[in-house]
Amino acid sequence: MGFGFQYAGETDILEEDEDIQIKPEDLFGWLMIAAKCAECGHLQTVTDYECA
Repeated sequence: MGFGFQYAGETDILEEDEDIQIKPEDLFGWLMIAAKCAECGHLQTVTDYECA
């Protein structure tokens, strides 16, 4: 089983304004979960979700 995610890396936005309502988890834009077939070894996407 595999897990992948896309992270914008824009942590500087968290330090710019104390009143800003952005949490670190809001900076993740995409995640993917994949599984490998035990018989043939083929990697198949189980779910693919755009978070942003």
